[in-house]
Amino acid sequence: MDAIKAKLAVWSKDKGLVKLASAIAALLLILLVLCCISIFMRANIQQEYSTTIDQLQKQAYQNLEAMTELFSRIDDPNVDVRYKLIPELKAQYTAASAINSVLLTCAEEHALLSQEQIDAFDAAFELYSKSYKQGSATGLAKADMAACMDDVFAMVAQRNAPEEEEEDDVVIINASSGKIEDTSSRKADS
Repeated sequence: MDAIKAKLAVWSKDKGLVKLASAIAALLLILLVLCCISIFMRANIQQEYSTTIDQLQKQAYQNLEAMTELFSRIDDPNVDVRYKLIPELKAQYTAASAINSVLLTCAEEHALLSQEQIDAFDAAFELYSKSYKQGSATGLAKADMAACMDDVFAMVAQRNAPEEEEEDDVVIINASSGKIEDTSSRKADS
């Protein structure tokens, strides 16, 4: 132990070595501060990224919900399907599809529509367009669009469904016998 103290005393008298040690300590302190700043900035970036993904999904769901509301009026005789409803439906779909495209590019696991659904919607809109141009019936286009909208209805319903609350297990002890009663049959009854 005395040998170490002696070496430290000799080194502390060497001004070049003290300056070098001080510079290294300062450099380590600066690196530590920069590391902390980097970690803080990364956490903020990740939070902003998550918030942006959530906002994009929310907007896409709003567009999909608007599509469901519009499509639910397709059989209403007071609605101009060709010049009002289908173009509005197409506009909402285009917005949802654009957002979905961004999600597919940036965060694929958060995308709402699969490529098959997008292809089916595109085909249904194209069939409407062909039917209107040819002056033919739109029944097949309506059936294709209804099949596409079934997926959207299910997606929107699932998102808007209330989450099931977990019930705590309740233990009931019969006072007269001191036995524990099975509460699982009571939950099934209620």
